[in-house]
Amino acid sequence: MAKVCILLTATPWSEARLFHEQTPALAEDGHKVVYMAVDPDTTSTDKFEFYTLSRRRRKIARLTGSLNLLIDILKVAPDVLEVVCVEQLPLALVLKLFTRIKVVYDCREDMYHSMLSSKVWFPMWLRRILACCTLILEFLAGKILDGLIASDPAIFQMHKAMPPSRKIVFYNAPLLSLFGKDYLPLAERPYDVVLMGGMARRSGLFVLTEALRILANQGRTIKTLLIGRPLKEEAKILEETLGKLNMAGQVTVTGFRPHVEIPGILKTAKIGLVLLLDLPKFRNNIACKAFEYMACGMPVVSSDLPPERLFIREPETGIFLKPGNADALAKAIAFLLDNIEQAQVMGEAGRKDVELKWNCEIERKKLCKFYRRILTDKRRGQQK
Repeated sequence: MAKVCILLTATPWSEARLFHEQTPALAEDGHKVVYMAVDPDTTSTDKFEFYTLSRRRRKIARLTGSLNLLIDILKVAPDVLEVVCVEQLPLALVLKLFTRIKVVYDCREDMYHSMLSSKVWFPMWLRRILACCTLILEFLAGKILDGLIASDPAIFQMHKAMPPSRKIVFYNAPLLSLFGKDYLPLAERPYDVVLMGGMARRSGLFVLTEALRILANQGRTIKTLLIGRPLKEEAKILEETLGKLNMAGQVTVTGFRPHVEIPGILKTAKIGLVLLLDLPKFRNNIACKAFEYMACGMPVVSSDLPPERLFIREPETGIFLKPGNADALAKAIAFLLDNIEQAQVMGEAGRKDVELKWNCEIERKKLCKFYRRILTDKRRGQQK
């Protein structure tokens, strides 16, 4: 039908949203997809074409707004280019202004607050400048680009310069084909709780360790699974904390794991945790790990933040607690473990919600329909 190029510069080639969810959907819908990324495993699929970038060129791209890749994009000559981070917007704007290539922006974060809270290696004055530049770039993108793919309803609403008819919400929902229902009953799973994703203070890592301490004082040993790689500072604090509490043997840290391995690892735990602190960014971005917990038939204990209220139902599929409240977390974990049959019912209700509403198969259909609309608009423009 058309040639679509997806450009990755700040994102690993195997990033789940792009490599496992969006790109195969577009290829299966009949488009020729060119996946432009650094060091991709070109034997991992034959569904689309790879265009390999060197690490040096990616580094330059991150410093130049990806304008150094202009010739590469023109060489590929796509009908549509999908840019996937704010750093690529200068390239996107140039292409839109001076070529006939359609450009779509996949936005997964509240970039303004992300710049303020995530780039901690920069001084605050510089972060504020970067955050303001982000606002300007995204405003221009909304006025000029052809479409926006938002990860959350709040992100959809934030981009007011982009007309509603030219944007969609594409949730980071799990693939049912990957997250099968072949899991054990909760009572038979070896780990009591699991926390997946960014192992950082702002993600509630040390709220969990405090809850484990509280439970240990009550005589309870909680087998804990951490899926991810803690940041350097957090890893040191985590090791010291667990050592002082004599809990090192009850906490397993997996480190980074490929997306295809995640379902099998998650299915070993009874309770899924979303412990984000109450930061502006987390009031707009959904924690997609909750979708994956529910897909594995487990109840979710979550920080009570607006995005999580959209899809976790209390008390049917989860329990909410005040962000940062370790006492409430300890009580919720103890309650679910003491009432494992009720936890099982909650987990099954969450799985049903995923099967009916929160799965990537539904999101893929929305994405393909969105691309067809963009391409139809292009053909109409050419005819005029």
